[in-house]
Amino acid sequence: MKSTELSFSLVLKRSRWMVAYVMLLYSGLIVGLWYLPLPTAWQWLALLLLLVCCYRSCRARMSLAVDFLQYRQGSWGIIRGGVSVPIELRGLTVWPWLIVLNYRLEQCRWEQSLVLFDDSARPDSLRQLRVILRHLPL
Repeated sequence: MKSTELSFSLVLKRSRWMVAYVMLLYSGLIVGLWYLPLPTAWQWLALLLLLVCCYRSCRARMSLAVDFLQYRQGSWGIIRGGVSVPIELRGLTVWPWLIVLNYRLEQCRWEQSLVLFDDSARPDSLRQLRVILRHLPL
C-alpha cells in the first residue's frame, strides 16, 4: 500500500493527564518560590503572577486547541474550530503513553506542539497513530 492511499482521522478530547501535569508543575514552582532569597513583597508578587499564569494555563488546557488530526493523500492537517488547516510535521516523539507532534502551520514561521497523552483519544485510534508515525517518513 502506498502512503498516499492511507487515510487517518483522530478525534481529540480533553486530557486529565495534561491538566494534572500543569498543576504539578505550577505547584512545584510555587513551593520553590518560598525558598528563594527574595523580600516578602516580591515573593507575594511572584506568587500572584504564578497563580494567574496557572489559571490561564489550566483554562487553555481545558478547552481544545485542536479538534481533529488527519492524514490524507500524503499530507497532515488539523481541524480547529471547524476549519481545516494543513500542517507540516517537523519532528515527533512516540512513546507508549505519550505522543508529541511538532508541526508548523503553512502561514506561520514558528513551530507548535501537539501533546497527546493516553486519554487524549480512543486507545485504538492512538495505537493506529503510533503505527503510522513510526512507519511514515516525515
